[in-house]
Amino acid sequence: SALDSNWIPMLVREHPELVEEHFLLAETNDREVALVWVDGKLSRVLGAGEQKLFWKGLREIRTAVYDTVAEPAVPSGLLPALLRLSTLRHNLLVLAMVEDGKAGLLFLDQKLTKLLEPGVHAFWNVGVTPRVELFELRTQTLEIHGQEILTEDKVTIRVNIWAEYRIADPVVARRAFVNPAEHVYKALQLAVRQSLGTRRLDTILQEKVDIDPAVAASLRQDLEQAGIRLGGAALKDIVLPGDIRDILNQVVAAEKQ
Repeated sequence: SALDSNWIPMLVREHPELVEEHFLLAETNDREVALVWVDGKLSRVLGAGEQKLFWKGLREIRTAVYDTVAEPAVPSGLLPALLRLSTLRHNLLVLAMVEDGKAGLLFLDQKLTKLLEPGVHAFWNVGVTPRVELFELRTQTLEIHGQEILTEDKVTIRVNIWAEYRIADPVVARRAFVNPAEHVYKALQLAVRQSLGTRRLDTILQEKVDIDPAVAASLRQDLEQAGIRLGGAALKDIVLPGDIRDILNQVVAAEKQ
């Protein structure tokens, strides 16, 4: 039912009355796509800047043009038929699947535009460049192994740190940080340095110093303002250098004697 010819632009330009009488014209500009139904079934998708002629009277033909800049989201009712036509392979669609417990952030031309709820979403890849980032909303566990800390009396110790956090507001978190998880990691490292770096080794070992409550409260407040909720956070282990460990063992042995 389509006229395949290199003469289509000339026919449309030079003989509009002939085109009007015998053909149905489907054409798009640089920010549009056109869908063509033949006998009630989606048959073809025209990308940006295309022009096609379809013979009248042979079959029932219907067309619809979509402005992809004004409305970048693909209507959900069209998605099954579009996937059947393999429009993904022609780069006309960007498909995003957001699972339960996650959120999607839609970027259009690198600008954060919308929060996507769980489900299947599709966007026209014409006129704008869509991109979707997925964020885990469930509680995540973070562990830092072998973090080196210099105590007040200049002894280098290694600590293992454990924490729980979750993204409470993905839009705020993404606008605040390129990588929210990486920021939590570095902020927790700094909190431990502030807690242990101002104490002597004997104080840390005798009092079993953990993350300072005031430091932890300040960290929680800063993360909360950035859309991140910090749960529990604590030191798991303190690893001493070999020579310091030997000296302490000798002290303990001497005390027992």
